[in-house]
Amino acid sequence: MAYATHGLFSGKAIERINNSALDKVIVTNTLPYNKLPSEKIEVLSVGTLIAEAIRRINNNESLSSIFPSIKD
Repeated sequence: MAYATHGLFSGKAIERINNSALDKVIVTNTLPYNKLPSEKIEVLSVGTLIAEAIRRINNNESLSSIFPSIKD
């Protein structure tokens, strides 16, 4: 598996992904995708997470509780 924040697939990227040993490439929806260029690509929405971060920052609340699995 591979993960990316911004899945910008240019040139031969899709061909290389399709021909790779990767089972899945997971990207966030920080870029618009009209249709997925490969069955190996999965897009995760980050809108709710970003909205909650903005709300917490605006209210001077902690951001660390958004990410409970990350330890210092």
